Amino acid sequence: MVSAKKRTPKTASPAPITLDEYLALPYQLELVGDGSGTFVVSYPELPGCFTQIERFEDALPTAREILTGWISIALEDGEQIPLPRQTKDYGGRVLVRMPKSLHRWLAETAEQENVSLNARIVSLLSAGRGGYAVSRRLDELSAKIDTLHEERPAPRSTATRSVS
Repeated sequence: MVSAKKRTPKTASPAPITLDEYLALPYQLELVGDGSGTFVVSYPELPGCFTQIERFEDALPTAREILTGWISIALEDGEQIPLPRQTKDYGGRVLVRMPKSLHRWLAETAEQENVSLNARIVSLLSAGRGGYAVSRRLDELSAKIDTLHEERPAPRSTATRSVS
């Protein structure tokens, strides 16, 4: 008889119990500049765990603060907290096919900014990624607002008088 045991990957962590155990896990931290001098600090594995900062120097202390706050609230509310994803070994290379007109535009803008084509593409992808995180969060907040409107009772009309 063959035993079919489910194997746990060596990199998997047992489910933590305390705040300190969660904080010791290797959650992925993202810092994305939006081009106007502000930055979005986020933990992609924890939905809604992000903030915007004005100064680059504030990134790490703020990141620790939002991580601690997010996990603390989730623990208090009894919510399930996602564990960090296992990191795959990405080589950093990808082949992309695109229209010639897009290739030309990318090359021209890279030349205007005096950067390599690769640096220009990475810059645009990073900027779009930051915008995507903000867009996702706005969608979450919009859904919560819709839910609150649905749950809220209709306002009663009240008559008002002016006293002279």
